Amino acid sequence: NYLNFHAKRYEALIEKLKEIKSSKSGVNIQILDVGPSFFTELLIDNFKNDAISALGFPAEDKYRGGHLPECINLGKLTKFYELDLNQSKEDKLLGIAKFDIIILAEVLEHLCAPPEVVLGFLRGLMVDNGYLIIQTPNAVAIDKRVAMLRGINPFEKIRQDNSNPGHFREYTTSELLETVKQLGFCVISLDYYNNPAPKPEGLK
Repeated sequence: NYLNFHAKRYEALIEKLKEIKSSKSGVNIQILDVGPSFFTELLIDNFKNDAISALGFPAEDKYRGGHLPECINLGKLTKFYELDLNQSKEDKLLGIAKFDIIILAEVLEHLCAPPEVVLGFLRGLMVDNGYLIIQTPNAVAIDKRVAMLRGINPFEKIRQDNSNPGHFREYTTSELLETVKQLGFCVISLDYYNNPAPKPEGLK
């Protein structure tokens, strides 16, 4: 069910990365995947000639879950940086490489740190003219608006287990655009995707 739900966004990310890669005239590039998951393995398989690194919680059993099962082998990575982005500060930049592309996919909403702090930190990890790809749920999606009209809170409660945090805060397009522009990013593209929940097993 997890893979069924996320398959479309994975496909969209891979296509976006291939589009950026094609503009690099065949040069091998450095890619950083923030918050390793199933997608990390897709990156490794689709960009075999490029250096794929990841940044996130330590690769320990307690941090494994639906998004990062034991079958995902982080040993295939060029480098794994253990870092909690909620503690992302300038002094944490030491020893971390510079990247052509940084992927922040379905991570921002899981952080309790302000987005301007997190995105500002990641900007410090980018080469000049690098790319930051942000993928995150729309806080005001239609299904959430409908739920609110029915008196239902569409947002999950804050979890007690901080090794697998849920959504602390989701953002609107205008909020993200304002933040990235304040940080000096140039917005290249903005895309919306509908990703309906998968049907229960047994239904067609």
